[in-house]
Amino acid sequence: MTPIRIGITCGDVGGIGLECFLKALEQIPEKCELLLYAQPEHVRATAETLDGQAQRRGFELAERRHIEGVRLLPLDDITREQPILGQWNELWADIAWHSLEKGAREASIGAIDGVLTLPITKRIVQRPTEQFPGQTEFFAERWGSQSYAMMLAAPEMRVVPVTTHIPLAEVSKTLTKEKIVTSIELTWATLRERFGIPEPTLAVCGLNPHAGEEGRLGMEEIDIIQPAIAACAHLPGQILGPLAADTLFPKQKDMGVDAIIAMYHDQGLIPLKTLYFDTGVNTTIGLNGIRTSPDHGVAYPLAGKNQASPSSTACALRMAVEHAYFRAQNGV
Repeated sequence: MTPIRIGITCGDVGGIGLECFLKALEQIPEKCELLLYAQPEHVRATAETLDGQAQRRGFELAERRHIEGVRLLPLDDITREQPILGQWNELWADIAWHSLEKGAREASIGAIDGVLTLPITKRIVQRPTEQFPGQTEFFAERWGSQSYAMMLAAPEMRVVPVTTHIPLAEVSKTLTKEKIVTSIELTWATLRERFGIPEPTLAVCGLNPHAGEEGRLGMEEIDIIQPAIAACAHLPGQILGPLAADTLFPKQKDMGVDAIIAMYHDQGLIPLKTLYFDTGVNTTIGLNGIRTSPDHGVAYPLAGKNQASPSSTACALRMAVEHAYFRAQNGV
């Protein structure tokens, strides 16, 4: 089979993204080619703060534009001023933006099989001409995807929150049967088409403590969540719930659960990050393409200190390659 090609967007070059990428190349998957959309000067500036193999790879990539398994594709007509690591600079926003544009475009024409996005600050995708809440919405718009969701995936746990970056006080007001049905259907399809699980078992959290205790602690489970689960009963596999989140998460592995549908951001992400902080991957489901990302931000305080862990980036890279292979082999 032709090697899988994954595009790497450079993210905020003042953060830890490029450092994590250069370190993650120690664990580069076999039979793949990585295309990094970045400026050589920024790769070199990051390499200067590293040591050992990561530093050697960074210098060689910046100089030759190609090392085994990785190609550096500079961005034309964009500033190449050397970044000061650990700081935000408006100049570098254009670099990150054009890197995202390159990755989205290359994937849409079939030049690459998936995209790994390194971390950005939200200001990068909130421009005078176009504004997006985050990279997820950027790719959804560029790839023409109408229904999509965020999945946090770790070695033994996958979580999809129905609502994401909204105030907790707004969750109950915005939660609808339709949103939950969409999250269930997207998760079910992703488990089949990307993870190779033909009849998945999904567990759906309740919103209230103890999943509402039959209405005594809230009616959302009865009025919204149960009807949504019933509407998805035709899907092959099992859909369990609504279940109390505090007992579901400790038992989900023993229950054979393939993914959990959480009602809000922290309900799902706190337990996953507690157990798998260094190995969690953020992947957008429902897109017309594969996009993964490490499960952390730019971490300015760590940038330039050679202290950032590459584990999540390595996991995100491996997932992008594995899912691209699975799709290619199964014609998905």
